[in-house]
Amino acid sequence: MAPDQSLARLPFVGCDLAILQVDIEILAKPDDVSRFVEDAQRAADSDKEALGFLPEQAFKQAADQGKLLIAAIKDATGRRYGGHLLHGGVFPYAKIFQVFVALEFRGLGIGRRLVEAIVRRSENFQFMSILAQVADDLTANKFWERLGFELIRTKPGGRTTGRQINVRIRELNTPQLFGLGSVSARASVEDLRLISRLFDVSPVYVLDLNVLFELVKKRANAEEVGRIVRASFNNLVRLAVTDEFIEELENQLAVRSCRLERWNVDPLNGPQVSFMNLADFTVISTPLDGANYVTRCRAMGRYFANHIANLAGGLPAGLVAPLCTRYSWLKSP
Repeated sequence: MAPDQSLARLPFVGCDLAILQVDIEILAKPDDVSRFVEDAQRAADSDKEALGFLPEQAFKQAADQGKLLIAAIKDATGRRYGGHLLHGGVFPYAKIFQVFVALEFRGLGIGRRLVEAIVRRSENFQFMSILAQVADDLTANKFWERLGFELIRTKPGGRTTGRQINVRIRELNTPQLFGLGSVSARASVEDLRLISRLFDVSPVYVLDLNVLFELVKKRANAEEVGRIVRASFNNLVRLAVTDEFIEELENQLAVRSCRLERWNVDPLNGPQVSFMNLADFTVISTPLDGANYVTRCRAMGRYFANHIANLAGGLPAGLVAPLCTRYSWLKSP
């Protein structure tokens, strides 16, 4: 995940002013990205020390799912590969897996444009933060610092490398219904800014999935969410959901109808990734927090067992992952 880490090893060369005027386009739609998948994989494989290893199928799946951004260089011959960003995560926390800029186009701000593109996209989808993990010996850490990714913790890397990994997070400028951490249990209707309004039009609040879960799962802030919902019933506020909210619900219904859990093997968001990400989103301040974290880790055994049982249950019906997915994992080191 190091767009510029190789620059320190390169000798200074003269700069052609014409190249500074290249036309750069950030592509995100699967149809636009598909032709650059092999370019992105080759680029990533050229610097495994910084970017790590991902199988070929991971890039293809990311492109199909809209999780691969391509920086395309437009010239007289068409579009050329200039760099890529591979992302994923679980709502409402986005994650960047790789950022790479082709050597000949470094220094033109392409890495920044790729990251800012996923920031804008994540904010539009109401994500709360973006996480990036960078080996602490890479100069790319300066790149992430400049883009507002704060270092929150350091964790051990793989046994073979002996590295330390910097876990960096950028909080997004996502409109929130209210600040969950600052709402008082005794807050009154004045706190919703509903008194002394200067207009007759009720304010509109857009719900995201995180707020809805607070209510339906009766979490700590369910009472505050209930107050907002009751205010909407009294026409004091209007509630709305985004098109992305509806699309996500439709996607979940589609997943359930095709029994995805009985045949899908996901290299980016499978249970193995969920387990490894658990520490990145867990804050331990008290012994009780530590005990709760241990309990969650132990519960992952049942999670893995259920995942395996689901896949095994699909076999009698002939439900299996695509051959290309299985083959890519079998040949992975």
